[in-house]
Amino acid sequence: MKSTLRATLIAGFVAIGAMTATANAQDAKDGKIDTHLQAAIELVQVTNTLPPYDAQIDLIKKNAKIWLIRQNPALEKVISTSVEEQAKILDGKNDMLLKSVASVWASYFDEKELKELQTFFKSDLGQKMGSYQARIIGESIGSVQKISQSLTAGLVNSAKEDLAKKGHKF
Repeated sequence: MKSTLRATLIAGFVAIGAMTATANAQDAKDGKIDTHLQAAIELVQVTNTLPPYDAQIDLIKKNAKIWLIRQNPALEKVISTSVEEQAKILDGKNDMLLKSVASVWASYFDEKELKELQTFFKSDLGQKMGSYQARIIGESIGSVQKISQSLTAGLVNSAKEDLAKKGHKF
């Protein structure tokens, strides 16, 4: 089981590495970090849009434990210990996460725009937006879902009434 977990973790890192290959390829132009990617990295850092790496690793370990324990509940303690031991290979890999997220920003904004965004996010208003950004997005999505559910229910009821008038039963 240890070798399977290790293989899964390694496969995960290979997949992440493949996703960030473009960012990593940009890293070394004559031994210098690509300025476009560097601007994106700095923006990610100033916007606080990157979840804390340790928190992500804790979540990954928790999910791995849940997945394995569901398959063999009798080995809960052994599984927990094994996951903790195997997860040590994830230590110090936070640059991979940072570069991956930065490459997303870099795909939408050119270097000049990234620097302009940095200036904004370093301002008082930008800092305030950065601190509430995730919450605003989450609440906005929730609001849209509530309205959508309400409108869907209303539309279904209206359509049922219309169909009932036409002799169809629901």
